[in-house]
Amino acid sequence: MPKGFTIEEKKILIKKFKEACSRSWMTFGYKKTSVDLLCQEAGIAKGSFYTFFKNKEELFFQVYCDTQDETFAVFEETLKANPSKAGFAAALKAVFKEYEKSTFVFDTKNPDFLSFENKLSLEQRQEITSKTSRLNDEIFSQSFLSLKIEKNLAISVLSATMATITHKNQLPADIEEVFSFMIENLVDAMFE
Repeated sequence: MPKGFTIEEKKILIKKFKEACSRSWMTFGYKKTSVDLLCQEAGIAKGSFYTFFKNKEELFFQVYCDTQDETFAVFEETLKANPSKAGFAAALKAVFKEYEKSTFVFDTKNPDFLSFENKLSLEQRQEITSKTSRLNDEIFSQSFLSLKIEKNLAISVLSATMATITHKNQLPADIEEVFSFMIENLVDAMFE
């Protein structure tokens, strides 16, 4: 029978599980990350894992959503500090750096991500789609800038630009330098 945990112990263990999940997702991928590995990293018996999460997918889903929220918070904070075209570009560069730390959030066509997504409930998949759509909308509503192009085109252009992260090892130049060059030119082309 699993040990009872105090509220504080539960918070600490959930944080440990999420950190272990994020590291393992980046290192081994979803499929190769086991509950045993996560429990070993958190220093807790496997049976106790299920006190906190129904299954591995629930933990991964929470980590995915938390990472999206944290990344958007970085965007908001950076833009708030410099509400200008240059600030918008800086905010996108900051988001890119966050994605570099957690590519599992952005590389949604990767077979490993698709395997994870296929294990989610319909409601969870809809929540990811809805949250992504909402974040795309909020990126432009947070900005005081006026678009020169249609909003869906702007979202598509930024999504395609962010996708360069999946080619980071295939480019002859530094990925951040490439991304910075593209963003600096795109922001001028997209906004008044």
